[in-house]
Amino acid sequence: MTLVKTKDYELKPFGKFTIKSNFKDYPTKPNYIEFNSLSFDSREGMTYTPEQYETIVKYMKKHKTDILVDSYKNYYTIVGDVLVKVLHKKLYSYQSFLSQRDLNDYEDENELWNEFIGK
Repeated sequence: MTLVKTKDYELKPFGKFTIKSNFKDYPTKPNYIEFNSLSFDSREGMTYTPEQYETIVKYMKKHKTDILVDSYKNYYTIVGDVLVKVLHKKLYSYQSFLSQRDLNDYEDENELWNEFIGK
């Protein structure tokens, strides 16, 4: 017997976070997240085709972030050949920051992001 589970994800860019594996070179940058400090939820991993991978990577590069969010406030990033759900305190901090702001007061996402990181 074979069972196939299909789920649609409406993923959007989240912040301008960059995941780094060699974090000692970037410890003071508020937008950098150390790979080893991420928590992974392997139950939410999604495989994809090479074409889907290229689309996801282009989308992330266009928005200058390694993190995507769905409508349920779950965070995702690419790990190997899987788009996986991740958890990290910086992601929750940014989500909390967003929930305390009237987003109509900002011209664009960059202005909001700069306030979050203290520029």
